[in-house]
Amino acid sequence: MYTSEEKTKIERIITAFQQHIAAACNEYGQPACEIVWLEQLQCYLYVNNYSSTDRITGVDLGVSPVESAKELYWEIMFDIVQKEYHRYNFQNMRREQITKEMLEQAEKEITIAVEPYLTVLPEYRETGIEIIEEFTKLYQA
Repeated sequence: MYTSEEKTKIERIITAFQQHIAAACNEYGQPACEIVWLEQLQCYLYVNNYSSTDRITGVDLGVSPVESAKELYWEIMFDIVQKEYHRYNFQNMRREQITKEMLEQAEKEITIAVEPYLTVLPEYRETGIEIIEEFTKLYQA
């Protein structure tokens, strides 16, 4: 399914995010995501656990084939940035309550939090920054 170059790029991203993937969990301590290699199909699957309970059912799992390294980077970074923004509780505030200063501070802190990923994978840095900026736009009044 992949060229050898693309598979190497995907594996580099998996390695860069390995600690996040191993540690990411929902509020019940269940793994939040996993990347699985399917030998017979010669492809990776990105598995998300969307469960909001203490059990996992079939409807809780989102499974998608990894098409490219850039796509995998986007999926994982999006998840990290989303969780970082949720720490600020913007999703539970009215837009008029969220000030420009609050958003600027959150964007700055989130950029610092994801800097290790932006540094170790510099070719995707611009994509990572775009994801952060997209979340900031979501919460702007």
